[in-house]
This record gives sequence, C-alpha cells and structure tokens, in this order.
Amino acid sequence: MKRIVKSLFPYGLVLWVLMPAYSMAKGPTVSPDITRAAPRGTRQGSTVTVIVQGRNLADAHGVLFSDPGLQGRVLGVRRLSQKKREEPKPGDSGAAVYEAPPYEVTLEVSVSPGARAGIHTFALVTPLGVTAAAAFAVGEWKEIAEGATPDTGGKGNWAELPATLVGTLASAGETDEFEFYARAGRELVFQVVAAEIDSRLEPVLKLMDSDGREVAGTWSSISREVVLDAKIKADGNYTLRISDYQLRGGQGFYYRVNAGELPYIKQVFPLGIAKGKTSEVKIEGFNLEGSETLKVEAPDTANPWDTFSTWVTTSKGKSLNALRLAVGEYRELLEVEKGSDLKSAATVPVPAVVNGRIFREGKGGAPDADLFRFKARKGQKIILEVQAERLGSPLDSLIEVLDAEGKPVPRITLRALLQTSIAFRSHGSLTPNIRLEPVKGLHVGDYILMDEEVMQLARIPEQPDEDYHFRQFMGRRAASFGTTPIAHALDTPVYKVNPYPPGTSFSANGLPVTHLYWRNDDGGGMMGRDSRLDFVAPEHGTYTVRLRDVQGLEGRNRAYRLILREPRPDFRLMNGRPLRFRGGRTLNQQRVNVPRGGTVPFQVAVERLDGFDGPIELTIPDLPSGLSAHPATIEAGQEATVVALSASEDAVLPAGGVALFEILGTAEVGGRTVVRRLDPDIKLKIIALMPPPDVKISLDTHDLSLKPGEEKRIAITIERSEGFEERVPFQIANLPPGVVVANSGLNGINIGEKENTAEFWLRATPSAQPADQPIWAAGRIESNNPMLLLGPPIRLRVVREMLAQDGDTK
Repeated sequence: MKRIVKSLFPYGLVLWVLMPAYSMAKGPTVSPDITRAAPRGTRQGSTVTVIVQGRNLADAHGVLFSDPGLQGRVLGVRRLSQKKREEPKPGDSGAAVYEAPPYEVTLEVSVSPGARAGIHTFALVTPLGVTAAAAFAVGEWKEIAEGATPDTGGKGNWAELPATLVGTLASAGETDEFEFYARAGRELVFQVVAAEIDSRLEPVLKLMDSDGREVAGTWSSISREVVLDAKIKADGNYTLRISDYQLRGGQGFYYRVNAGELPYIKQVFPLGIAKGKTSEVKIEGFNLEGSETLKVEAPDTANPWDTFSTWVTTSKGKSLNALRLAVGEYRELLEVEKGSDLKSAATVPVPAVVNGRIFREGKGGAPDADLFRFKARKGQKIILEVQAERLGSPLDSLIEVLDAEGKPVPRITLRALLQTSIAFRSHGSLTPNIRLEPVKGLHVGDYILMDEEVMQLARIPEQPDEDYHFRQFMGRRAASFGTTPIAHALDTPVYKVNPYPPGTSFSANGLPVTHLYWRNDDGGGMMGRDSRLDFVAPEHGTYTVRLRDVQGLEGRNRAYRLILREPRPDFRLMNGRPLRFRGGRTLNQQRVNVPRGGTVPFQVAVERLDGFDGPIELTIPDLPSGLSAHPATIEAGQEATVVALSASEDAVLPAGGVALFEILGTAEVGGRTVVRRLDPDIKLKIIALMPPPDVKISLDTHDLSLKPGEEKRIAITIERSEGFEERVPFQIANLPPGVVVANSGLNGINIGEKENTAEFWLRATPSAQPADQPIWAAGRIESNNPMLLLGPPIRLRVVREMLAQDGDTK
C-alpha cells in the first residue's frame, strides 16, 4: 500500500515522500543525479507538472524544497533508452566507464500564493541517496510560453504585460519573439532569468517597433543580470527578440523573462551602512514612483563580509531585484569630489569606510581617480580594501599607495637568479599548473616571475611530462606581492626571483631586476575583481591611496566602498574545490550520500583573513545515530581538509531518509574563540544513506613517519562486493605541503579490473615542514556520475631531523 509522508525539517524544508516498493538498479552503486528539469519555474499559487531527467533515479520517492512555500510529489518514474557509448571519455585511458542508467521522473509541484518570488532549490530522494540540488524559479505574473499562442502577423507570441515569458532556444541560431502592445510614456523592464536556473543561455535582448526598428538593447544590471529597459515613445505593437550571444541552442538554452512596467533597481549609493544604524541610500532605476531615497536599517552583525538585502515596494509591486548592502564596522564617510590630484585629496582616519564613485560631472580630461590621505607609523600594517564588484558595481578597481610627493611607494625588489620559459602550451589566468622547460635549481617555495605576475612554487614535477604546480586558492592560481594572475603565452620567459627590500643594489648577473610598488588590481581569494593591499608603512608619515578603474571607465554606477583599517585576523569556511581525477568530472558537494558500512569525503576550504594562520577544528553537531565524522582539522598554514563521514551498517535516518547537517569551524584567533559556519547561506546541505559500498578499502599501515627526502611504500587492498569487477583509481587526499605521491605515472594509482591490490609511495620533499595529520586513500567508483569512497585514515607525521643532510634546508 502506498502512503504519503510529510516531514518538516529545520529552516522550513519540506519533504513529500511517496514510499515505493524498492527495486535496486544494476551496476556500480553511485549517487543519483539531475541532468535536466522542465519547466524550471512557475507562478505563485499555481501547480505545475515538472519533468526531471537524470541518472540513477529509479524508485525516486521524495522531493526536497528549500522553502516551505513549495511542495511536490512524485507522480511516476520511467527508465529512458540508453545510447551505447562508442568511445571512452578523455582521461579514462581506454577503460570502459559505467554509464548510470537515465530516468525520467514526473513531479507535481505546488507553489503557495505566499511563496517568496525568486530562485529556490529542490532535490530528489531515491534509495541510492539524494541528488544534488537543482534550481527552480517562482514568479509573480502569468506565464506566456513560447509557441503556446498563435503567431500575430508572423512576429511571434502575443503577450499581455506584465508577464513572465518562458521558452527554449532549441536549435543553433534560433531566435524567439514575443509581441505585445504598449502605450507611450510607459517604462518597460525585461529581466532575464537564465544562469540562475542552470541555463546555458548567454542572453541577448532586442526590442523592436512595429516597423522592425530596434528601440533598445540589453545591458548588465547591478547584480550582473541581463536586463533591458525602454521608455515607449509611441502607442503600438512591439516585439521582444531573444537570442544567444554565440547563436547556440539546445535543450539547455532555456529562459524566463519577467516583462512589464515593473520596479527595478539599477544602482544604489552608498553601497553599505554601519551595523545597527539606520541611514538613507539613494537608488536609481525604473518605475520606482518617488522611492529614489530609501531609509534602511542594517542588522547588528559583525562579520566583515556580511551583507543584507531589502526591496523597494511601489503600487506596481515589489522591485524585481533587491538592494544588497554591506554591513560596515567602522566610521562611514562620503567622498567629496574636489578633483583628482594630490592637493585635493581629503584626509581620512584609520579605521574608516569611504563611500564614493569613480565619476565626475563634465567631460574631457583624464579619467577620474579618487585620492585619500591617511597617516601611518613606520611598520604599521593597514589594510586597504575595495568593495565594489562583490556588491554589484561594475567598477574594476585599481588601488595604489603614493608618498607625500605623489610618487608610487616601492614595495619590494626582485632579483632574477635563473631563467627558463613556458613550454608545450599557453596558460590562462586561472590554472595553477604550468608547464616549464626543465631547469635545475627550482625548489618548493621559490618565487617565479612571468610577465608582470609573481607566483610561488608549490610542487616540482616528478616526471618530464608533468606541470609545475603553483600556490592556489579554490583551484585558481594565487599571485604574490599584490600582482594579478594573467594569461601567459608559450615561450614566455620565466625567472626564479628572490625578494629584497626596495633600493637594494646588486652586481650584474645578466638577468633582470624588477621593482614592485604598493599597487593592486585583483585582491585574490574570494574578492573577484575588487582590490586589496596589506600595506606596511616604510616610514612615519602621510600617504595617499589612489583608486580608479583599471580601464579608465567612469560613471554614476561605478560606486565603491574603500575600507582603511588595521588587520583583524579571522576566517570563513566554504565547500572546498571538489576532489578531481584526471579526465574526471567534478563532484557536487552540496549533499553527501553515505553508504551503509562505508565512508565518503567532504572537502572543506578556508579563506584566511588578515594573516590568521592557525589551526581550525571542524565538527558536525547533532549527527543522527549511526552516522559519524572522523575528527578533522584544517592545519596551520593549510587551506583545506577532508571531513570523512561514515555510516554504520544498520544506520537509519528520520522519516524520509534524509537529514540536514552543518559543519562548524572553531579556532583561537587573537586570544578569542571564533566559531564559523560552513556556507551559512546554503540551506540544502543534506545527508542521505546509500546501500553498502561496492568496495571496502584497507591499507597495510595506519601510522607513517617520514623525514624530508624519505620515501615509503603503502599497499592498498580492496574487498569487492558481489558482481563488481570494475577498475578503481585512487588518489591520496589531505597530504600536507611538501609530501607527494612518488612515481605514480601518467595514470596515477589504479587497481585494475578484477584485481584487488595496488601500491604507492609517499615521499617527503626536502622542503617538507613538520606535520601530523590524517591522510586518506580515496577510491573512485567510475561512472558518468562518479563517487569517492575512503579507506581508514593514515596518521602521517613529517619529522625534520638531520637538516644538514637533506641537501635543501629551505
């Protein structure tokens, strides 16, 4: 007998469960996955049928939503035909990889009239666990589907505005058109919702009059949405044309366009207010009905990255988008435009926040730049940080520190010691791995200069066909000394450099000497295009910070917050870059499916702020009975660790078979205990149970000690479940800096088909520093939706002894 169970979770999560008679899918046991869903949204107060396609969705029996205003139930599940794969995927070395079977799940989704308009998420619950979350939009207006109404004059679908226009550019070069009537003087707004609901579309909008003339085109808004606005000059019929920027098409190129005489916020100033204070902000946009000045109150929060949102309400309804404002911790000042030279620079205290715009009235002359004086003692550290792009401003900031005479303040001098060049291929600005022509004399920790970028070596290749690894954050290359990661062409000269104080003189060695100044474009970490300098004053005196746009652009919308403060060490946690295999896809980590009797990894990364470099203890409070987490710490100086989650063979979760979880990080920072939550804005952090794993992993050692330069062997053994004969590639997770897997070859560590053992060697490089932490052998169950399984931990200790014999005491 089928029955429906409704379970209420914290944060208002709702799960409707249709309990089935389970029938397990054949093949390796891997997590379920959503690949498509249509439609990706509906109107408040409506019920819609949603068709979801994905892998391993057999017997899907529940739907999780991130908001209690949305509810759903499974109406049916059917298996789809599966195409036979003709060629192995790149990076699979010719081995056949299991293709998880495709399924189609029919859902009935109901949205309450009071549900919040905007983007929500949902996931499906199956006997194999829970899928990663997919996006679902809720709108406020009637929906007009492309192709659902007769064409009018051959120009497209007819729409009565306001409405949400819905469609898919199903083939390359396709253009969709919607026709409507508009009166003169009306200001119309067309807001595209595409990337937010996982669409591949790069939308281009054009508004045409009845004679086919273009009236308006798209622009990017405060939040990087694609938005078109137009003030109608004459009564008549108009046509909205929707296309892809690259004229692509397919089932993944869908869209929703909120269209009508709707309130929309184009820009705001200032971009933030002091915590716990009430202040007025000026807004510009469309259909705001005199709401150009809005009184807002900031919450009494203290985290330096906190923001809050508020909407503008008019007779036409709530604004399509929200004001997102920063919460300030220091005195708030407004820029007073006096000019762009040193003499006109205002003096500001430290700490303070300056709210300004790269903009000036009138035309002509050099591009605008804002200058502010500040005083500093010799050796005093002052953080100069810009908040702009992170708050929706189009400003691409550049900051630099000038001395009393307006000259750039020297930061460091780099002397080149040896030269090589980029080999094999060009490299982009993000990749942390770069191929170099082999050269002796490079060591882990060395500074490397390429063009105008300075980077730091993190790993030396073990073999000729391997890249050099450079320091990175969340998978992106991290630059040093305020330089910015940029693309580098093949054969670009590469120099090993040593840093020295400014003004140091050297005897000539035939290689260049480079002078760096206190200047920054992109601040690194989670700052995007916003700038940051950790300035250290070389002398007592008055300095000037100059702020401008990198490209010399200016405008009223190019607002910023310039923060001047002394360091306040802190940290924040986020999902780490998913564990990767050569040629393998990334693993979504918004949910964790744990096999009964097995262990899986969840990688957590930290952004260290203002010099905090200490250890961070990670805990998962209130795990359900039968689930456990191995003690985990992000060690001092490291940026990530693996949290290992295990389930007992008899583990049982609450009704619905899923549970929410939180990961907390605790650290001692400046004599105070600081606790931070992992990704606090993500509500659907879900744990679910899976059937027992296909393999159980064991190792011949659980305690390993290495000296720098030493290498030791470890054996892996797997016990296969009945019928599982596939290969199992391995990687070693959570290695401390300076410890590498030695001599693993191009294919890494593999246990072949029908085999049960493999071995690998760990080597501590001469530069390895003392460490004591767990490491993990992670085996991948291969498929088009792979999953990782962990063996028991190995306690790895690096002990620096007899340094004089290591050959490298860096």
